[in-house]
Order: sequence, then structure tokens, then C-alpha cells
Amino acid sequence: MHTAANRRIVLALLALVLSGAVWFAVPSVGAEPPAPTPSEPVVVRLYYGDRARLNEVGGRLDVWEVQLDKGYALAAVSPTEYRWLLELGYRLEIDAQATRSLGLQAPLDPRFYYFDPDYANPNGRYVVDFLQEVEAAYPGLTELYDIGNAWQADNGDYHRDIWVLRITNEDPVYGDISGKPVFYLFANIHAREVATPELAIRYIEYLTAGYDGQGGYGLDPDVTWLVDHNVAYVLVMQNPDGHRVNEESTSASRRKNLDDDDGCTVANSLGVDLNRNHSFRWGCCDGSSGYACAITYRGPAAASEPETQAFQAHFASVVPDQNGPNGDDELPPAAPITTTGIFLSLHQYSDLVIWPYGFGTAPNDADLKAIGRKFAYYNGYDPSGFIYPVDGATDDWTYGKFGVASYTFEIGSGSPCGGFFPPYGCIDGIDGQPRSFWDENRPAFVYAHKIARTPYMTVYGPDSEDLAVAPQVVQAGTAVELSATVVDQRYLTDTLKPVTAAEYFVDVPGEDGSGIPLAPSDGAWGGEVEPVTTTVDTTGWTPGRHYLLVHGRNESGDWGPFTAVFVYTSEPGTSSPVIEGYVRDADMEAPLEATVTADAFQARSDAVTGYYSMTVISDTYELTAVADGYESSSVLTVEAFDGQTVRQDFGLFRLRPSAQFTSNSPVRLGQTSVFTNTTTGVPPFAYRWDMGDELGRSDVRDPVYTYGTTGNFTVTLVVTDVNGADSVSHPVSVLQGVYLPVVVRDG
Repeated sequence: MHTAANRRIVLALLALVLSGAVWFAVPSVGAEPPAPTPSEPVVVRLYYGDRARLNEVGGRLDVWEVQLDKGYALAAVSPTEYRWLLELGYRLEIDAQATRSLGLQAPLDPRFYYFDPDYANPNGRYVVDFLQEVEAAYPGLTELYDIGNAWQADNGDYHRDIWVLRITNEDPVYGDISGKPVFYLFANIHAREVATPELAIRYIEYLTAGYDGQGGYGLDPDVTWLVDHNVAYVLVMQNPDGHRVNEESTSASRRKNLDDDDGCTVANSLGVDLNRNHSFRWGCCDGSSGYACAITYRGPAAASEPETQAFQAHFASVVPDQNGPNGDDELPPAAPITTTGIFLSLHQYSDLVIWPYGFGTAPNDADLKAIGRKFAYYNGYDPSGFIYPVDGATDDWTYGKFGVASYTFEIGSGSPCGGFFPPYGCIDGIDGQPRSFWDENRPAFVYAHKIARTPYMTVYGPDSEDLAVAPQVVQAGTAVELSATVVDQRYLTDTLKPVTAAEYFVDVPGEDGSGIPLAPSDGAWGGEVEPVTTTVDTTGWTPGRHYLLVHGRNESGDWGPFTAVFVYTSEPGTSSPVIEGYVRDADMEAPLEATVTADAFQARSDAVTGYYSMTVISDTYELTAVADGYESSSVLTVEAFDGQTVRQDFGLFRLRPSAQFTSNSPVRLGQTSVFTNTTTGVPPFAYRWDMGDELGRSDVRDPVYTYGTTGNFTVTLVVTDVNGADSVSHPVSVLQGVYLPVVVRDG
């Protein structure tokens, strides 16, 4: 159905006239003399003056980003739309850099996940494979559901499913799954927003094996209690048909699904905006378009699309309706303060936190705002709540039909990490990129997960941090000292409240106020930051891992979310194993200060002697030593059993320069790529390129290479320094008429 030529059409949808060109009879007041109308689609800064003016047009345009503090929206417009906006009196500035991005024809960076091998990823990264592998690796914690089909599957073309991964401990001892609080994470309803499935994938890893040394079931106490006593549903890719188009060429900038039978005859403009297609208040409020080629086309009917139907049916099967039955066109009353569950939809881009309604104020607005501003405390985004009219949106449906606290994160802004296809390094803050979307949003994800039991209540309570127990491993019956800090923390100038109580539970989160109390370390409550402590009696505890769950209360009586810490108990009369040793510089034999981990256990080696020691429980461990400026070192299958002291030393090598490509940008035939070596204090590197028949060599610090043929190549770059050679392979597209530098930085 989709020819290569069709996939390369650059935003042809922008060349179409939106239905009813003059929607608002607004005179042109105080406008500059109109600039010449561009003959091709452009990206403009639309200065709107006040929010009412943005509301007039925002729901009909291809808005990329809204800079609320600067008073403009970044939008891609056709020549017709450009003239129309001028007639309405808007000041427009063409953004030359953003406009150039409209014409770039390049495959998606293969470090992003692709949906499946229908379009092959050179790195072999596929969403479906990933989900199936996680389910196979964690059969007691995960369940993968095919909840329905994408549009092409139901219309005689390639079959792609909508997948949801459930993550919770399935052991009945932790309760019936249907009764657990729900955190529903939802990504990639707009196909071109390719950073969003990456974040959902990372949260899946964070809740299972762990990601980038953080999280992990059984390794991180917060992750462990959340997986035991809550249930997460993660929908990684809601629009797989559209994502596949962008995998082949980001120039498609595909936002909508691939529905081709609604009357639009322009290949890259067809489809339905799935975030305008949900059944609640569909098409109600000038927040979508009825024109089939429009970027915000809402579809021919409410929930007309199979992707929408699949999601709505699944969500309704796992989340109870808590604000009373109401029809799709009926506004419900406020949801009860005890409503359970939380929904989070990930979008790009603008660095915003948004909540319902997209067409007006919700009856739970004060509570929704409190949660949204708390999210903004964690990720630093602007908690605007509303930017311009939207109807038929996902979060409006989940809130309007079920009462569930529902949010949208608009992720990314500015250069270089703005846009729909940001450099891959912006996801994790690698490749020299200035931002890490994952590090920004992980704390907000965890917070949403923690408050899912009663978000409208729990948001008002203080947080618990810096939990510690000493000792961490004891014989059952031996007391341990528990300490924590209970602190109220809010977005910017939001009011803080004094802390007046704290309590803990063992292994099971209990009802607020029914736990075992902790005492203020200074002897008096009333501070906004309160260190707390108590002695925990472990008499009668079964041998093995336990967690203590701590939360605090403020002067208004609001209890905050739980935070956990592990405690391990052994049989009375047994001697727990100890792992000890020394960490040294492998070349100089000098002692190093390093962190040594054995699953959930951790110790710090002494900076003077390099010695470390940790008491563990009887088991087999993978030990890892990490020190600043050194390569980490791991030792597999270290056996440590009761009564043993096990010696394990580490010799760490200093980090030596290595090289990696920071982009797979295409380069033009006959143009030059500059490879930049940013390492200082080391000898110059020798670089060698190997592109099949194309070879290039350089012995200078900043070599250049001119490509002599077009095509798609895998370049092997060999970087040699005094310590040896590293090889890094990376795909490079050499195309006629397009040039961007390919930069290599030493890491």
C-alpha cells in the first residue's frame, strides 16, 4: 500500500486547505504589512499575545511546541494556512532551522526501537521482540496482552497488534490483581513522537531487570513493593502503523494512523489523529477537525479507529468506573477523593504537564492541579494544565469516563533535544547531549506509581526519603534501627506544610494512621523537613527479605506516599555470610574508593586502604565495583553461604578514550564529514573508515573524509591510542543533495 515514493512525501498534508478557511471573524489589528507568502510549507513562530488567541487556532494547526513564557507556538503551516493566519492578525516568523527539517530524508536512528522486522532495524531492536523477551524472563511478574489490531491489520494490509504489558507480582499472597491500584503508562499515540516509547520501554526495564544500574525487582526496595502491591500496565506503542512509516523516513513526519478510506487522497495526509478520536466528548469543542486531510482530523465517528477501540476496551477491563455512569456526551460530577488509579500519556514536545479537560475545567481541577504541579516538581516541566482546545483526547476519556487522575507529559523542548526526532542521546543524556529525558521523568513515573492507590488524597502528604536500616542483615529477633527523612516538597512557590507524624509497616502497605510510629530525631514535630527514627523489632520474622514502608503526615492530616527499605533476617543461631576484599587501580596497585554491589547489597571501599565489607544473606551473587574515572568490573557467581567469609578483590582500569558516532545523519555526495576528537591530554588518534569499497584514513586529530558514492553504508571507525584500538560501527546514509556533519566524540 505504501510505496517508497509515498513515504518520502514531505508533509504534503500542510499543502491542503483546512475546511472553512476563515473560522473566526477576527480583524487584522496592528499587524505588520504582510510578508510574501511562502510557496512551500514552513515552520513558523506564531505569536498569539494571549491564550484566547492561541485557543482560536491551536486546535486546528500542526502545533509542534508551545513556549508559554515567550508567547509563541511553533507550528508547521501550508501557504494557505500562512495567509489565513496573517488575515487573522497573527504575527508570524519563519523558523529557518525548523523549516529545513521538513525536507530531511533519513531513516530513524537505529538505536531507537522499531516495531517489528517489517522494516528492518540494523541494530535488531524491535518492540515486539522486547516485550516477548521480558514476559519470558519474568513469568511471575509480567503478562503480555494483544489487545487489538492497528488499522492496516483490519483492512487487508500488514498485521500489527496493539500490545500491553502488565507488571505485577502474580503470587496470590500479594492480593488479587484486579484489586490492586493501577498505574497505566501510555505512549506513542502520535507516531512521530519517537522518544515516548523509549521512555515506556525503560520503565518496563526499571520495574523488572533494572535500567542503567537503577531499579530492578528484588534489587530496589521501592520497585519491589510497587510490583508486589500495585499493577502497572504499559502500552509502549499505540500507533505502530504510523511509527513504521517514520522508521523508514523521518521526512514523513507521520502523526496519524494509516486509515485511508475517509476521503483524503494525499498519501502522507491521510489517517486519523488518534488523540482526537476517543468517544468522550468527541468533536465537542473546536479542538479537532472534521476535514480528513487535516493534521487534527478526528475521524468519521467517535472511537471509529481500531487502535482507539482496542485501548478503550482494555482500559475499561482493568480500571473501575469511579465517578458514576455517564454517557459519552455527558459531563460527570467530580470523582470521589478516594478514587484509585492514575493514567499517564506521553507526548512530544514542549516540556509541559497537562491534565483534563482539553476543552475546559474539570470538576476535580484542584486535585488534578496539585498532582500535576507535583509531577512538575520532579521533572521540571511547566504545569500549565491546558494549552489550547483539544477534544477526543485520551486523558479526557480516562478521566471523564472513569474519574481516574489523568495526565499528559509533553517531553522535550529547544535545541538540540526538541523536535519529534531528537538525537537519540537526549533519551539518556549520552553522546554529549545536554538532557536526559529518562532521568528527568523517571522520578515522576515512580511518584505516579506510588500514589496510584489514592492519588487525589496522597498528593497532599509529605514525601519520605533517605531510608536506612542498621544493620541490614540480622538474625530474626535482633532489633534494627530505622531512620528516614519526612519532607514536604512542592513545585516552586507552592505552600509547604509542617510534618506532624510518621509511621512504618512491614511488608504490606496498611491503612493510613494504623502503622507503627516513628519519632522525630530532634524530639519535636513541626518542621517542613523532619528526620525520624525508631527501633524495629524483628522477633517472629521469617528468614529472608522484608521491606519496611515509611510515610509521613502533615498538619492537615494528609498522609504521603510510601517509600521502602530492605531488611534481611536469618535463622536464629546462624552466622550470615560476609563478602569482603580490596579495590585497587589495576595498573598502579593504589587503593580506590569504590562502590561494590551484590544485588541489593552495597558497600563503599575505604579510600585509604581500598577495603570493603558487606554482610549478605546466603545466596549466589554477581559483584560489581564502580569508581569514578574507571571502567566498572563485575564478577559472576560469587557464592556466599551462612558462616562463610568470602574474599573478592577488584582491579579497575582507568577509562581510556573510546569513540562513538553521535548521529547517523546523511551526508551529500562529494561533501566532507568532519570527525571531531574532543579528548584532551592524550596523543592524537588514528582513524580508519571502512565502507565496503570506500576507504579513508587519517592520522590527524580532526580528520575529514569525502564520500565518493551514494548509498547506505556501515562505517567501521577504528580509534587507536596508546592503550590499543577500539572499533565502533555505525550506519551512515550517503544521499544526493543532503548534508549534515557526522560527529564523533571520545567518551
